[in-house]
Amino acid sequence: MIIVGCSSDSVATSPADTADVPDVVDAVETPDLSAVPAAAVRGRVRIFGPPGGPLEGAEIHVLEHPELTTLSGADGTFEFADVPAGDVTLVMLAEGYPENQLGTHTLAGEDIEGLDFQAVSKGIYDIFALLTEQVPDPEMCQVSTTVTRWFEGDLPIVHGEPGATCAISPGLAEDRGPIYFNPDVLPTPGLVETSVDGGVVWTNVPPGEYTLTAVKPDVEFETVRIKCRPNVLVNAGPPRGLQALNPGSGYDE
Repeated sequence: MIIVGCSSDSVATSPADTADVPDVVDAVETPDLSAVPAAAVRGRVRIFGPPGGPLEGAEIHVLEHPELTTLSGADGTFEFADVPAGDVTLVMLAEGYPENQLGTHTLAGEDIEGLDFQAVSKGIYDIFALLTEQVPDPEMCQVSTTVTRWFEGDLPIVHGEPGATCAISPGLAEDRGPIYFNPDVLPTPGLVETSVDGGVVWTNVPPGEYTLTAVKPDVEFETVRIKCRPNVLVNAGPPRGLQALNPGSGYDE
């Protein structure tokens, strides 16, 4: 869901095979992490769309430990040195931007890198809401993630894994999504699979905990856990979204 100079090739709008998309994800027993030491989490805040670049001075806090607060630096980076083991969900607050929240990760004694925010301005947020043909409900959350192709090293400029289908569990009404982004990085109702952008959204999601999944033949993906809260934009962007775990196909290298 990062704005990039992708091509404007058409994206398939014929029905996709979603037989393998799970409707329900089995509950996983929560491990006992009481004896596990604290660890660090690090990330960066980048402005989504023009002018791009880092966002300095954004307030970042840990949802599960609200006393842990820091500010992004001049290069957009931030760090929490000692976060207790267990769930960690980072939240960003900045003037001119909707409240932005990442996916939820399990901190189990090892540092986590790459917890990056895509700071979507209020103006772009409003345009995207109009394109989804939904009116954001302040009692609900809006959910976004990126289906990201397998890569080594730095995140590629054209980073989406095309041809994947996505699901949210517990499920929602069909008009809530998934709504996929086209190659020009715009949410487009009627598309049935990801484009080379990889972006996907669900609108007006009731508060609660959810799991996001992606399916494509011969490709495995990370799953994403989220904690949906009222009037919050949950955006699990790359590289901590629906990340491909092996090379896929359907795009130019």
